[in-house]
Amino acid sequence: LEGNLATERGCDQFSKVMFDEVSSSCTQKDSDESEPTAVLRVQVYPPKYQSPLLQNFESILYENNASQQFAIAPKGFTHMISIVEVYQYKGRSWEEKQYDDNSKLYMMGISPAS
Repeated sequence: LEGNLATERGCDQFSKVMFDEVSSSCTQKDSDESEPTAVLRVQVYPPKYQSPLLQNFESILYENNASQQFAIAPKGFTHMISIVEVYQYKGRSWEEKQYDDNSKLYMMGISPAS
């Protein structure tokens, strides 16, 4: 994914992608509709972006009426979402020129908890 988690726009983009991925990866339970379909643990590296991203993701869950289906918790989770910023080296002085909102590269993965 390309973007920048340091910006509000970047967090919004990633939250929408996370919501789409979680919605397609986690299937609906048949047993009890009062419990969430998936309890998610989200880990972001660098960690300074985790809090703004989680706040944005929670607001997207509420906007899409999905807060009953998905919950975010550090323990007792059913799925893990990992987002890692990938370092790109493109020569000298390149890092100083990284002001574009879409200049950073990230990897994101969702896996069931074991």
